[in-house]
Amino acid sequence: MDYNEKDIRQMVEGVLKGLGAAPAAGGPCCGDPFPVEVSARHVHVTKEAAEILFGKGYELHKKKMLSQPGEFLAEERVKLVTPKGQIENVAVLGPERKAVQVELSATDAKSLGLKAPVNLSGDLSGAADVLIMGPAGCLQANGSVIIAKAHLHLTPADAQHYGLSDGQIVSVRVDSQRPITFDGIVCRVRSDMALAMHIDFDEANAGMIGPDAVGRLAACGCGVSQPASAAQSAPQKRTFTPQWKAPYPSPAAHSRKLITEADARQMKAGIERGGTVRIPKGTIVTPAARDIFTNARIKLEMV
Repeated sequence: MDYNEKDIRQMVEGVLKGLGAAPAAGGPCCGDPFPVEVSARHVHVTKEAAEILFGKGYELHKKKMLSQPGEFLAEERVKLVTPKGQIENVAVLGPERKAVQVELSATDAKSLGLKAPVNLSGDLSGAADVLIMGPAGCLQANGSVIIAKAHLHLTPADAQHYGLSDGQIVSVRVDSQRPITFDGIVCRVRSDMALAMHIDFDEANAGMIGPDAVGRLAACGCGVSQPASAAQSAPQKRTFTPQWKAPYPSPAAHSRKLITEADARQMKAGIERGGTVRIPKGTIVTPAARDIFTNARIKLEMV
């Protein structure tokens, strides 16, 4: 007996229904890209820890704002020490937190002789011990060292768009010189977050992932997996990148978009120093792209 596509679809839906699963309903979210950012080793300190390391009444000095709202790279640096080794010039991130947390890659932890757990940021269960040295003093930070689990930050609006929920586990495809799919990515949904996936340097090196990398859901909340052929074609056909030409298109002509460092350089070429670029609200501008605009004294205006 010959079956056509409709017959096969009905049989599959019948099996899914019997298993208590709803048939997948795809949507435009599956192919939408989001920034993939690489986090270097760093330390989060409490106010008390900052005073021990840098001096009484000390406050961290902002060096550079990070992509997540309110977070910044501080001017200050510390040294991590264990009986097995040490790592100097480790970044400190602000603002201060309620607990000291040291985030390392697995390679870093091994070089220090530490058996650190792979936890989400904020989860210090089973965390390893390390001595933190600052210019004013030393802090024995017991139960502070983790290997940060890769995760995807989303606002509630982003989560709705992608069909995801807080705590959901997804797979993410990143196309690079060595295309790679990350499994077990945890979704973190909060109104004070910005859309971005965070991985560490070990994970970035495994996929040869550089600045302005983007990821796509390999299997998202709508139930539709991205075919490998579509993902592999992304480097040749970057349909998510607007082809900016002067004069710039009306913001109303665009929906969600992502501006990378390459896009920023192209846009800068057609704008006088100190000019303004008008882009739609919700546009994702990578940190490297923002640096291009800042150095050229070009103002970004969300409309």
